[in-house]
Amino acid sequence: MGIPQGSPISAVLANIYVLEFDEAMKSFADSHGGLYRRYCDDLLLVLPNTEARDEAERLVLEWCTRLFLQVNDKKTERIDFRMVNSLLTTPKPLQYLGFTFDGRHKRIRPGSLARYCRKMRRGVRRAKAIMRRCAEVPEFPHLPRLRVKQLYIRYSYLGRHNFLSYAFEAARIMGDGGIKKQVKEHWRRLKEEIRRQERGEAECSYDVEV
Repeated sequence: MGIPQGSPISAVLANIYVLEFDEAMKSFADSHGGLYRRYCDDLLLVLPNTEARDEAERLVLEWCTRLFLQVNDKKTERIDFRMVNSLLTTPKPLQYLGFTFDGRHKRIRPGSLARYCRKMRRGVRRAKAIMRRCAEVPEFPHLPRLRVKQLYIRYSYLGRHNFLSYAFEAARIMGDGGIKKQVKEHWRRLKEEIRRQERGEAECSYDVEV
C-alpha cells in the first residue's frame, strides 16, 4: 500500500497514478482563470472566487474517493487574498512546499529553519562525539581536533549543496532578499555551536527569524 518515500521511481508512479486527476483539476482551474499545481501529494489550487473554490474542493474529494486516496484535513487550508489599498493581503500566509507567501513577501517556513538549526546542532555534537571516540584509540597520541572544515561545508554558505545554498538559490529565483535575511545569523550560530562543543559547554536554543 502506497509507494516508498524517497525512491526515484516513486515520483514516476505517483504521476502515472494521478494523471487523469491532474488533467481534470488543471482543466477546471484553467476554465476559471485559476492555477493548479501538484508536487507528489501536495496540491495547490488558486481560484478567483468562493464558488469556484467550493466546486474545486468537491472535485478533489470526488477524485480522491475514486482513486482510494485520503485527504489530510489537518493539512488542508483555505487562504483568502484580498486587495487592500492596491496591496495584496491575507490574514494568514499561504504555505506550500516549505515556503510562505503573505501577498508581498516570500519566506522559508519558520518550521524548516528551526528544523535545520536542530540538524546543525546535532551534526556538531556528532562530530564532537566522533572526536572523543578517536581520542580513546591508542593509535592517536594526541586528542584530535573537531573537523571544523567538514562542518562548514555541510552547514554553512561555504558548502555547495546544503540548506544554505538552497536558501540563497530560492532568494534568487523568487527575487526576495528577505529569505537571505532569514539565514543571515546562521554563520554566527554555527561558529558559536562549534566553540561551545570545543569548550564542552551545554547546548543553548536559538530564536528563528521569520
